[in-house]
Amino acid sequence: MKSDTIPDYCEPFRVPEAYRGLISLLRFFKQSGHLYIIDRLANTINAQDALSIIREMLSLVSRLSPMSPDGRVCISEEVIDEYEAMWRERLGAIVKSLEDVGKGKKWIVSVPCPYLPSDEELRRFSECVEKGWLKPSTVAVYAYAPHER
Repeated sequence: MKSDTIPDYCEPFRVPEAYRGLISLLRFFKQSGHLYIIDRLANTINAQDALSIIREMLSLVSRLSPMSPDGRVCISEEVIDEYEAMWRERLGAIVKSLEDVGKGKKWIVSVPCPYLPSDEELRRFSECVEKGWLKPSTVAVYAYAPHER
C-alpha cells in the first residue's frame, strides 16, 4: 500500500462497517440521554483528543453492571415524567409503561449495553483521524442514524 493511498477503513462510506463498536458505544450514550459526550467527540480535531473522550466513555461504561438477567440492559431507571420517557424513547431507549401513579403513569426506561470497540478498531480510527482521512464527526453522526436493535 502506498503512503498516499487511503485504507478502506478510513473511507467515510465504510464507517458503519469499520467502526461498529465505536458506533454502538456512541448510540449507548445517545439512548441514555448523554448527548454532550457525543458532541464533544464530534467537535474534536485531532486523534489524541478523540481517543481521550472515547477512553472516558469506555471508563463510564465499564463501571456499569448489567441490570437484566441476560446481561443485555446496562441502564434501567424509573421515571414518572411522561415527557422524559417519550424523549428517551425517541433517542432509542426502550420505554415501557409500568403502572398508574396518582394522576399519571410510571415508566421504565432501559438502555441496552453497547458492543465495545476493539483495540484494533480504535487503532484504525486513531490512524484515520491523525492523517486527516476521517473526521470524528463523521463517525459521531452514526450515533443518530436509524438502526436495528
